[in-house]
Amino acid sequence: MMHKGYIGMSVLTVLLTFLAITPANAAIDLDVCLKWARENYPEVRRYNIIEVTAQCNLENAKHNWLPMVTLGVQGSWLNKTPDMSDITKNASDPLTAAQVDFMIQKLNLSAIPNWQYSASVDVVQPIIDGGATKVQKELSRREADVKRAELDVSLSKLEETVQDVYFALLLLEKRDEQMKLQENMIERNIKTLRSLSQEGGAKEIDVKALEVTMLKLQQQGAVLRENMETYRTTLSLLTGHDISKEELSIPRKPGESPVYYSNLPEMKLIDSQFSLLQLQKDCDRVSIIPKLGFVSRLYYGIPSSNIFEDLTDRNPKFNVALGLKLSWDIHSLYNRRNNLKLVQLQEASLDTQRELLIFRHNISNVSVLQQIRHMEEVCSQDERIIEICGELRRAEEVKVENGAGDTNSLIDQINEEADAKLAGAIHEIEYIQSLYKLNHNGQ
Repeated sequence: MMHKGYIGMSVLTVLLTFLAITPANAAIDLDVCLKWARENYPEVRRYNIIEVTAQCNLENAKHNWLPMVTLGVQGSWLNKTPDMSDITKNASDPLTAAQVDFMIQKLNLSAIPNWQYSASVDVVQPIIDGGATKVQKELSRREADVKRAELDVSLSKLEETVQDVYFALLLLEKRDEQMKLQENMIERNIKTLRSLSQEGGAKEIDVKALEVTMLKLQQQGAVLRENMETYRTTLSLLTGHDISKEELSIPRKPGESPVYYSNLPEMKLIDSQFSLLQLQKDCDRVSIIPKLGFVSRLYYGIPSSNIFEDLTDRNPKFNVALGLKLSWDIHSLYNRRNNLKLVQLQEASLDTQRELLIFRHNISNVSVLQQIRHMEEVCSQDERIIEICGELRRAEEVKVENGAGDTNSLIDQINEEADAKLAGAIHEIEYIQSLYKLNHNGQ
């Protein structure tokens, strides 16, 4: 039987191991912020609306092959209806008129009533629609593609905004971090000078000079932290998550790959619009093709299809009519030439938009690529600059401690080292931001 103490130690070991491998406050990276921003963006719900709308339109297009049933009720009054007595009135021979009149009385023939009514059911079953249903289905799909592409463009702009805010916040945090290091450095030197001042090895005015520098840094830090709070609030609103206290990580350097403008959301939108215009030609073509359908009509009323029976029987009757119907709407021929011309003009407009988009991105990418090359060269020198500034600052501190140095020179060296570290951090972040911007511009 296993000992209880051994079990307790095993559980404790597992818990300690879990806590050791689980970060207390995991830093949030840019990809997480982009994911949250997409999920939080109100317009993203349109994706589902677009999909459902497209499915409904496709279902409606399939219904074109179902029989079209029309119910109707009609009532009318005619000033003149067929009447056998008209024959006797217009007969030239009296004997013939008498014979006809006798036959009317014998057969009990009467005039068809002036009041006529009927209730009908008309059914049309399409047989050949000239490809209208197929085009309608494809039209629904391409319209959905255009709407999705428009939404992709909107989300792309949102991602660009999130990236700008994220990197701006990183830059502010680096400034704040370097400013705190600078404050700590000055605070340490203030303590050193105070102790030397008490021993007569330093002047009080030197301590005052460092204190003034410290106060200026604190003022700058207050303004800086206010700006950081503003950017954190903005990023929280964009992502829908409270990141006021969260740590942000510097993104990894993305690989620099060739620029493909076809991957741009704006370019995909133009392509989808162009595809929709191409289908517009098929719509015009289909509209002038004759349609064939099977038609049937069932109606109950008077008069019926048998007029002679209606002369002896005024009761309403059931009637059925069956046949084929060939229809050709030539109205579309009137506008066909102008419609094709309009499509060509719209295609030319889209070609212009495509060229303008490539032109703008070419200019933007040239600037970004030059900035990347410049940052690569600058970043390679930052480490050496920081190292030299640190050596100069430490040397000046030794001079001040030995009473041979100048406080103003020490402040200058502290500021130089802080500026060098800050510049190095900024250059690294700007370099990564340029790579992200290049990828966003056409990867």
